[in-house]
Amino acid sequence: FGPRSRHLYVSDLETGLIWRIGLDGRLIDTFDHGTEGRAAADLPFAAYDPAMRTDRTEATFNTEEPETWGFAPPERRVWGLAVENNRLYYAVADGPTVWSVGLNPDGSFGSDARVEVTITGTPAGNQISAILFDGPGRMYLAQRGTLVGSYDYRTFMRPQEASALRYHWDEQRARWMVKPDE
Repeated sequence: FGPRSRHLYVSDLETGLIWRIGLDGRLIDTFDHGTEGRAAADLPFAAYDPAMRTDRTEATFNTEEPETWGFAPPERRVWGLAVENNRLYYAVADGPTVWSVGLNPDGSFGSDARVEVTITGTPAGNQISAILFDGPGRMYLAQRGTLVGSYDYRTFMRPQEASALRYHWDEQRARWMVKPDE
């Protein structure tokens, strides 16, 4: 939720888009990390391919195999979101990394996407599902375990792999500290 513009920001695991939605439920616009975000960092585009969309009625869909669930590729798969200091922070599965993009006064997306943190030292494949801020200069990340399937829908991540990370803003270097508290 963006308190200044009073808009909701929602990620979509299938397309990789971030949707800006009014409180009346109206779609206002989108931000595409795979093209807009990556371009800002001079990375190759990772465009959405509608042909990769999953049809859950097809025999290729299997509740026990996450690779059949139709998620966007890691380079464009966005999950955890948070608004802080007029920027939308968002987690990308590739890395995983935390990026941010400026929010204009009307809530629209800026053109200044940048990498904030690259997560290291955690199991590969673990995505950031939540980002929280606790006062100035403290960012918390919740990292889920590796995705797993379950026919009875009892579990969707590997147990004992989740972690919580806390980053502090380094004022001298004007960046988030490299090594988080866990």
